[in-house]
Amino acid sequence: MKTLFIGLLFFTLTSLLTSCASTPLENMKKLSVGMDKATVLDIVGDPDKTFRQSGKDYWTYKYYEKDELKEGQVIIENGFVTYVLLQKPDEQTIAPKNFKEYKGNVEQKRKNYQKQFKTLDD
Repeated sequence: MKTLFIGLLFFTLTSLLTSCASTPLENMKKLSVGMDKATVLDIVGDPDKTFRQSGKDYWTYKYYEKDELKEGQVIIENGFVTYVLLQKPDEQTIAPKNFKEYKGNVEQKRKNYQKQFKTLDD
């Protein structure tokens, strides 16, 4: 009887702890501009890919949303987040031929995203 009780207690505690755990996507959505590197690492952990260009750190995180692979991009400058992007990976963002092509792709996507928002008048 004591073994059964301990087994049930262990199962219950394990179930509670795993049900409270955040998914990688939920963690990515917690990131915001202005956070420091340490906070990003605490929330989402080590990035899947990294590179440094012109004093900026580019961190890429892979995660799944409804069985679809996606990538999140975090850009850090002077120790603080300056850009967070959650996106579906495509051929160009996964393997650009060079940094210039990558930067062009990012700029084009940013312009496309900005077109989706309206400016609110005061």
